[in-house]
Amino acid sequence: MSTIPRTRRVALPALALLGLGALALTACTPPSADGDGAVDTAAPSAAVDPYAPEVTDVNLMIWRTPSAAPYFVAADEGIVGEYGVDYTIDYAETSAAAVATVVGGTTDITSASLFAVVSAINEGIELKVIGEQFRQVENSAFLETLPGSGIESIEDLPGHKIGVVGLNSAYHLGIASWLDENGFDSSEVEFVNLGFGEMGQALQTGAIDAGSFTGPTLEQARTEMGSVPVFDYKVQFPNLPATSYIVRADWAAENPNTVAAFQCAVIVRGTEIVRDDDEVYRASVMKGLGWDEAAMDAQVKFEYTPANDPQVQQYVPDLMFSAGLIPEEFDIETVLIPLPDDC
Repeated sequence: MSTIPRTRRVALPALALLGLGALALTACTPPSADGDGAVDTAAPSAAVDPYAPEVTDVNLMIWRTPSAAPYFVAADEGIVGEYGVDYTIDYAETSAAAVATVVGGTTDITSASLFAVVSAINEGIELKVIGEQFRQVENSAFLETLPGSGIESIEDLPGHKIGVVGLNSAYHLGIASWLDENGFDSSEVEFVNLGFGEMGQALQTGAIDAGSFTGPTLEQARTEMGSVPVFDYKVQFPNLPATSYIVRADWAAENPNTVAAFQCAVIVRGTEIVRDDDEVYRASVMKGLGWDEAAMDAQVKFEYTPANDPQVQQYVPDLMFSAGLIPEEFDIETVLIPLPDDC
């Protein structure tokens, strides 16, 4: 079976399904546990066979960023084909849109911020988290502004327009919750939902006063516009997890072996190669994204961990509960599907 991904275009269902509009935030106290270096404490599942998928044609939505490296590597190295699944690829623009495609059935597996996932679950949508995609590292993502903007730190953000990749995302809620917790008013910040590729123009034209940048977009903003950092997201919010892979609960129940095949090929084996082999990682990302050496050199390598760790991911529902975004405490482990024990 071919491991070359097919691409397609899909129509997004109404995002109102998810109830992911702007929400007022209250003070929150995030947990102190740091996810760096954490191991996967979820018990592995022995009741699945990743080599016997129930369906062999799967719609996968990934991000057009190096976060997709484990999939690119698993496809390039022939690992995907070992498990007998062929993936049709589409690309996500925001976490809310990615979740919406899973809810609407146009995507089987996607990655998204856990903020969007927990919000959807709180709306009564049954989703499962099947593994972590990556974890942020220092120097990988910054909030940038232009000289003379009057913004020098996170404390200066009230009264300004701030570009974030997704409302109610890690970037948005990390900033808002910090401000409210430290005596500022997050409602005085106008958060603007933009993709990474749109941030530079928005910052240059004054549509935003500061924006979120990573990899080549960060390099371009600094070299071509002279942007300066307001803060490093990992330093400012050290406990925030990045994106995780998700599926609908009913799809997972009907296709447990297909889920396990993706977990083994991408979340475990693809991630291990990305983590351990920089040469293969670079080659696959450059091929998958169409990047040149200069773009690759501008990208700080994320932390790729083959895990589905409840301790790391619990930070998000705890933060959302403290901020008043969900009505009661939520145990993230109840929606995790452990990684298979034999890939």
